[in-house]
Amino acid sequence: MTLLQNAVACPSDVPVLTLPNGDANRDGKVDEDDYRLVDAALGTSDPNADLNGDGAVKDDDLALVKAP
Repeated sequence: MTLLQNAVACPSDVPVLTLPNGDANRDGKVDEDDYRLVDAALGTSDPNADLNGDGAVKDDDLALVKAP
């Protein structure tokens, strides 16, 4: 079974939440907590720390946290 087979359509009246780029912990701001989360996950495939969505947590994900 694939992920798409389990997908549910989202109603059009549901608001879309846009988080700041680099907000690894999804709290609405990019700060030291995000940096620590991504730094601790370097070398893994942790989806919470894989900010660019390439399947691996690397220095480029950490750069997203450090970017202004």
